[in-house]
Amino acid sequence: MDKILSAFKSKTVWFGLIVAVLTWVQSVLNSSGLTPEQLAVAGPVVGAVIVWLRSVTTVPLSDK
Repeated sequence: MDKILSAFKSKTVWFGLIVAVLTWVQSVLNSSGLTPEQLAVAGPVVGAVIVWLRSVTTVPLSDK
């Protein structure tokens, strides 16, 4: 249980959780989804945020 709770100290984990929740909300609302043009922007933005979050990670979660 401690490992799970300590994972929430990670910005990357929070970002993943936000992406998952937004995906779930979109499916519950039965929205038509993103257009291909929006997906072409969203994918690289999500990837860039993940790379940025990884680059600012300097301390292992076990040390936090």
